[in-house]
Amino acid sequence: MILDAREVGAQRFDFWGITPEGTPGHPWEGFSQFKRSFGGEAVERAGTWDLGVRSMRHRIYRAAVRLRR
Repeated sequence: MILDAREVGAQRFDFWGITPEGTPGHPWEGFSQFKRSFGGEAVERAGTWDLGVRSMRHRIYRAAVRLRR
């Protein structure tokens, strides 16, 4: 993806998330170090949200998950 972005002339590439600084031992620390090795800057955004398209199916699923516990 990075090479494709460069090929089309993109100046920025979003790596989608890094661990907060000062969290040694975090499971994603290796990924975060890899991403930071490219330089750039960390940008904080509002985050992502799941929007249910089939709300009734989702309610049934959530109820089944709760019952299973």
